[in-house]
Amino acid sequence: MKKFLLLLLLAVSLSAGADSLASIGKARFGESYDPALEKLKTEFGTPVAVSTDCVTFKALTYHNVKFSQVEFYFKDKKLNGASFLVAVANKRLAISKVKQIRDNLSTQYDISQDYDDGAYFYIGGHSPRGIGRLFTISSGKRNGGWFAELRYGPF
Repeated sequence: MKKFLLLLLLAVSLSAGADSLASIGKARFGESYDPALEKLKTEFGTPVAVSTDCVTFKALTYHNVKFSQVEFYFKDKKLNGASFLVAVANKRLAISKVKQIRDNLSTQYDISQDYDDGAYFYIGGHSPRGIGRLFTISSGKRNGGWFAELRYGPF
């Protein structure tokens, strides 16, 4: 019984340590604003807009997908989420782009699917909080245009 409890405790501590390292590139979720911003700039270049709540980039490639706009969100001066958007012409292209993002991320993460509003969406990875998912991949319509989105958080 002691061995079982010891193994269980070891497994929980190892998985919690791995989850706390969830990141986008070199910027870790939960990391303070200044070091996270520097890491994002080093990896993705110069943002088009910067505030203490949100850092926005345009036209960047991540996981072999070219995203139209990427926003990194901060809460209480810590990185707590991100939204990667691809603008497309119609719903069919949005669904196709969602599948491409899913395929690219499925080489690194376990991904599950669900169905809502006439399209599949996907969730994957493990939240840095230890409960829930790291990201969601979905399609939708916003401001009259279709998009595919890879969303991390909020954490």
